[in-house]
Formats: sequence, C-alpha cells, structure tokens
Amino acid sequence: MLDSDFSTYTIYEWFEFEPSEDEEYISTVSRKIRIPKIVITRSSVSFHMSKPKVSRLGVFIRDGFRCQYCGMRVSYKNLTVDHVVPKSRGGKTDWMNVVTSCMDCNIKKGDRTPEEANMTLIKEPHIPFISILNARDIDLKFYPEWEQFILR
Repeated sequence: MLDSDFSTYTIYEWFEFEPSEDEEYISTVSRKIRIPKIVITRSSVSFHMSKPKVSRLGVFIRDGFRCQYCGMRVSYKNLTVDHVVPKSRGGKTDWMNVVTSCMDCNIKKGDRTPEEANMTLIKEPHIPFISILNARDIDLKFYPEWEQFILR
C-alpha cells in the first residue's frame, strides 16, 4: 500500500462519517463512531512495552492450550508447564524456556532436554508482545491495512 491509498481526517471530520452495517464502531449516547484502522499523530508518542510476567495461564494462552511436543489440545487441568532446559540443569522460569506440555509428553521428556528425549518443539518459545493475561479479553484481529506498519 502507498501513502496515496490513505486519507487523513481530523477527529471532528471523522465523527461525521456514519459507519456502514459491516464496519466496527463505538457507541456513545448520541452517535456511532467508526473505529479507524490506523491512527497517526502529529507529534511523537513514546511508550514503554513491558514484558509480561510468566504465569502458568499466560504460557497456556501464548501456546494456544496445545502441547508444544505432540500438538494435542488439552483441557487446562491436564496441561503442565515444561522447562525446555530443566530447572535442575540451570533452566530459568522465563518466557524463552517454558512451554505448554501435556502430562504424557512432560513425563516422557522428564529431566532431559528435548534433543536428549528425541522430542521436537512445534514452536520455539517467545516473549508475548502484549500482557498475555489480558489477551483473553481482547478479540485479537489483524487488518490488512496494518501490514506496512508491522515490524517483523
């Protein structure tokens, strides 16, 4: 997409656009306001993204409630958090060293690394970008308009 594909409006101009039936909007007492897909500012905005704290639920949400060894989707009560590098070998409890595991895979892996146990991780662990505990409350969406602005 090129800059010419966009139009800019002041907030007051934006309020004048009525949302169509298929567009998302915010309701106020007196009107419906279209939700813009991209917002720009005239001045720089600084923000600090903090790293969310590791939690059992957070790891499960990040990994989609799937065992990262066999891929099976398991109920919350039957999931475990596995340390890729076992704690007994100096592995830390941080986002880069914990994954969701079903009980069978966790028992099979035991006190070994995945390589030693001849097991492969489906996805490498990573630090989530947003507060993972709030992710349950957010309908995460991706809009094609965002593509050129997303850092990879």
